[in-house]
Amino acid sequence: MATSKVVELAVLIREKTRSGEVRWEKTSNARAFQTAFPKYAVQIVSPAAGMATLLVFNAQGALIEELSWPAAVGAQLGPALIDTFEMARRQALGVDNALDEILGDLKTRQGKK
Repeated sequence: MATSKVVELAVLIREKTRSGEVRWEKTSNARAFQTAFPKYAVQIVSPAAGMATLLVFNAQGALIEELSWPAAVGAQLGPALIDTFEMARRQALGVDNALDEILGDLKTRQGKK
């Protein structure tokens, strides 16, 4: 069962990701993204569609806490973890920048033959 603190972390990290206050980076795992804090790191991982896990690591890289959907959290928190993963993925991979650039290029091509 998830503790109230890790649930609070999951909710707050989603809010701060949405507002742009938390920045995510790629990891060596294509389905995992990480954000760093002074003494800790948090990863969001999605091994398959509809699944997500929030992992907390200490400064030595040891896993100290995890929160998984659908295994360990309620129905309301699961979608929040999946949403956080999707926002982290888009941010770390620069998806919005890539789409903006492609759209801009296509729009300048309109009418040109």
